[in-house]
Amino acid sequence: MWACENGQKRRDGTPIPDRHVGLGPDNTSLRSTLSQEFQDYLKTLDGWFEHLSNLRHALAHRIPLYIPPYVIAEADEPAHRDFEAKMQEAIKQHQFAEYDRLSAEQLKQGRFRPWVQHSFEEGGQVVSTCTFCLKIVFIK
Repeated sequence: MWACENGQKRRDGTPIPDRHVGLGPDNTSLRSTLSQEFQDYLKTLDGWFEHLSNLRHALAHRIPLYIPPYVIAEADEPAHRDFEAKMQEAIKQHQFAEYDRLSAEQLKQGRFRPWVQHSFEEGGQVVSTCTFCLKIVFIK
């Protein structure tokens, strides 16, 4: 919007090409039209922009997006496994209603945690949204 609505141009007066419009570190034409204070702030986000670009390219060209439906806290893992064993026994006994009841109880232990990692083999960094603060965080 900044580039289009305000008619921002490069230093030589030519229009900024559409493919050069962005806030990332490679978008020097657009960044140079912003206040120095904002440019300095964006510089602190260069690592995040690089990671985001890497993630975007992986998702767009190579690796399908998968977001786990829920996660289980370590403290709840034994109970989760216990429910799994009881559910298997209910199936063996053809107690389908009991299986459904146990499955519903087991799901209550899970917590939704939206995160994505573009590759487990290429050293990809996990990105998650903090559900309490609505910020994107990197998990190390």
